[in-house]
Amino acid sequence: MFNNFHCILLRHFENSFPLRYKSHLTKHNGWITKGIKISCQRKKDLYFMYTHLNNPQLKEYYKRYCAILRKVINLAKQLYYDKQIELSSNRVKTKQKIIKDITGKTHSPVTDMKIKSNASILTF
Repeated sequence: MFNNFHCILLRHFENSFPLRYKSHLTKHNGWITKGIKISCQRKKDLYFMYTHLNNPQLKEYYKRYCAILRKVINLAKQLYYDKQIELSSNRVKTKQKIIKDITGKTHSPVTDMKIKSNASILTF
């Protein structure tokens, strides 16, 4: 009896609350090249070996690899954004957009401004 009840309950639960698949939108970073992706994967593999093996030479190699990869990524970002600014017709606006994209900050425009005067309230 319990199995029948459980099956009926699961069927009604799954019909009432179906699974919904959500697509993950990835942020397009134009500065990421195929070589950087391969290097990041290599870094992950080195980290796995570094954590599981107690080898001081591997630790030094991993640290040097991370430093070089960090420099390569920073240079790739710099070249990508410099090229965007160079090809832009409105460089100031492009710089502001790049800064907003990097920092993730967006400012919403102020729509309702209220000014209190002596006897009235002015709304713009």
